Amino acid sequence: MALKDFDQLVDEINQAVHTDGREGKTTGIGLNSVLQSIAKELTDLPQQVAAPPDSTGNTAYSVLPYAPTITLDLAGAAWHTLTVAGNLTFTETTNKAAARSKVIRLVSDGSARTLIFPPAWVFVGATAPTSLAAGRTAILTLTCFGSTEDDIVAGYAAQA
Repeated sequence: MALKDFDQLVDEINQAVHTDGREGKTTGIGLNSVLQSIAKELTDLPQQVAAPPDSTGNTAYSVLPYAPTITLDLAGAAWHTLTVAGNLTFTETTNKAAARSKVIRLVSDGSARTLIFPPAWVFVGATAPTSLAAGRTAILTLTCFGSTEDDIVAGYAAQA
C-alpha cells in the first residue's frame, strides 16, 4: 500500500469529524477507522523506504535466495544480501554495461564455504577469494566498465 498524500488524509479526517450542531461540538464518527488506516500506513512505511525503486523501476535492495550457482543481473537491484548455505559459484553476469554495479553482502552460515568466481573478473587488491569462513560476513563489490566479463572489476573484503 502506498503512503497516502497529506491532502488525501486531511480530506478523510474532515469527512470523519463533523459538527453535531450543539455548541460547535464535534463528534469522532469514523475518525477511529481513519486513524487506524493512518497507523497501518505508517507501519508499512519502513518497508516502502527500505526498498525504493531505482530509475529503471527495479527495487534497489533485495535478498538473494541461496543456490549453488548464481548468475547476477547487473540491470537489477544494486544492493543484495545472500546467506551462503553451501558452496557457491558465481557464473557470468547478465546485462553488462558501463557504469553498472552491485554490492553483495555474503553471510556464511555455520560452515566454511568454497567460493568460485568467473576467471575474467578483475579483483583489485588481491586474487579472487576461494572461501568464506563459518559464521563470517563479507562484502563483494562489482563495477562494470563495458559489455564483457573482462570489464568487471571486483573488490572483496571479509570479516576477520
